[in-house]
Amino acid sequence: MIREKNQPLVMPATITECELLMEQLSADCNRVRDQIEASKARQKQTGKYADAQWFQRASSALRWLSRDRQRLQNHMAQLRRGESQAVAQRRDSLLIAALREQVSPEVFQACVDLARQQDGGGV
Repeated sequence: MIREKNQPLVMPATITECELLMEQLSADCNRVRDQIEASKARQKQTGKYADAQWFQRASSALRWLSRDRQRLQNHMAQLRRGESQAVAQRRDSLLIAALREQVSPEVFQACVDLARQQDGGGV
């Protein structure tokens, strides 16, 4: 995992790295949750409680892992939005270049003026 002890999780720069980290976080969450559940089951069978400090640390670790997973999911959504915006901008640039080649400069400028008018001058 990309984290120093007691430091916040460092968010990866790519979706692929995020997916790998998400798998690791999910596995860690499952391991801690399984340990907690096993401890609860032992307590029900034997009547003996698990070490209170261990149980508190394990529960706290599970909460932090869950928070990191949520932060990572939000980061991945933000990366995906950025990717789709970049794809849309590239597509728009290609479309504009193709239009410039196919139509006269006057027709192209008329299209630009019409788009600005429809957008309220923001284009």
